[in-house]
Amino acid sequence: MYRLHVPTGGGKTMTGGGYALHHAAAHGMRRVIVAVPFISITEQNADVYRRLLDPTGGDPVVLEHHSNVDLDGPHTRWARLAAENWDAPFVVTTTVQLFQSLFAHKPSAMRKLHRLAGSVIILDEVQALPDRLLTPILSALRGLVEHCGSTVVLSSATQPELSVMPAARPIAGRTAASLLSTGTTTALGKRLRRVRYEWRTGPAVTLASICSEASGHRQSLTVVNTTKDANAVHRTLTELQSQSTPRETIHLSTRMTSGHRRESINHMRARLAQGAPVTAVSTSLIEAGVDLDFPRVYRARALPESLLQAAGRCNREGRLEGLGTVVVFEPSDGGQPFDRAYQTALTTSRRFFGPGLKNPDDLDALAAYYRARYRAQTGSVPTDTNGTTGEDIERLRTALDFPAVADAFQMVDDTSASVVVIRPCLPPDVQDSARQAVATLREEQPTSPDTLRHLQAHTASIPYKELDAAEAQGAARLITGDLYEWLGRYHPERGIEPSPE
Repeated sequence: MYRLHVPTGGGKTMTGGGYALHHAAAHGMRRVIVAVPFISITEQNADVYRRLLDPTGGDPVVLEHHSNVDLDGPHTRWARLAAENWDAPFVVTTTVQLFQSLFAHKPSAMRKLHRLAGSVIILDEVQALPDRLLTPILSALRGLVEHCGSTVVLSSATQPELSVMPAARPIAGRTAASLLSTGTTTALGKRLRRVRYEWRTGPAVTLASICSEASGHRQSLTVVNTTKDANAVHRTLTELQSQSTPRETIHLSTRMTSGHRRESINHMRARLAQGAPVTAVSTSLIEAGVDLDFPRVYRARALPESLLQAAGRCNREGRLEGLGTVVVFEPSDGGQPFDRAYQTALTTSRRFFGPGLKNPDDLDALAAYYRARYRAQTGSVPTDTNGTTGEDIERLRTALDFPAVADAFQMVDDTSASVVVIRPCLPPDVQDSARQAVATLREEQPTSPDTLRHLQAHTASIPYKELDAAEAQGAARLITGDLYEWLGRYHPERGIEPSPE
């Protein structure tokens, strides 16, 4: 097991893939599997690797496998068969697909399991693995290394100190080795530094005050922690700009369909490329590998790895004469996720980062924060089984109760519902095609996964409590399983509006 710690902008995708190929060739290993937590990065990385590795006119090398992938391309039969059991030399997938193969007990998920043996497995953006599942994840990875001849590479620009976790005890007497020396990583961080940090705290800091400041700049991005805050910020920015210089105000959140979000990101990218005025607000989804370059970014207080990801959208290409500006603000009227593990991590982060303390790009402070965070969540002693990192799932694994493991191990936090929205602004043929897909699913007849895949561009997310109220009011109707059709209002810029308290 190895650690690859490369600062943002250091070429982590190329470095990880290159190391994995050389390592596999040197040790006679069978394939390379790259797992990424977000579909947007998976698609981006797969394109990079495909350009490098897929020969023109030859047999495909790179298999891209996730819920959005189109299996009806030029190599249809190969892609479908390879996706069933990852029979390809180089696989780019999501962490959900990877860990489904390790923890599910359904044949369809487990057909890929034997392909992990003798493979180089790169976990990209490893800091995004959920804390609540770290113990069983690390234990399963240990099993692959110790018993199945696999090599695991933990890759990140904000490398977590997983070595303090009891499940990450040394393998065969060795801790996870770093592929880059600490001195090299530190030197790279200084060389690639493209932003400076400012902090806004205190009772006078509100969402409105940040909007007022952000709207005074030609191009700015504001990232907040909840869809409710994103909605409020977009409303305020729109009002402020109607009173001053006209400019584009763009909103991004999961309350918009994925197709709508893609349109907004492309429009944002075009405005930035033209040097045109643009003010944007988003939830943290914009930090998931979205390639944007703003001169000024405002980020609501969050975990330091999120602050660093937001900073990656500021002066990304290094085109400014000086440094870009990242303003970390703590609004008195802002929201935060309610997840227990997140709140524990946030409390821990306040000991290390903030005004008068360190900035999130300080590597020593980041390492100390991760160590304190994991110790706080796993208990004060290594034998404590009452932590919040999935110790209960590990006990089920030890008891070989795999159906119970599969039920308990859920990579996706199931607090939001998926709703299909057929936007009236779409071309008539696109609307008709989506309606036909909805009708096919409602018939409850056997259908291929392509029907669901066809609707993904039309799917948004809302909390279940809002869905229940909407269904009672006739604004949402069941399609099949846990998928609903949205019949209520859909704002052309903000998507499904948050319901009043």
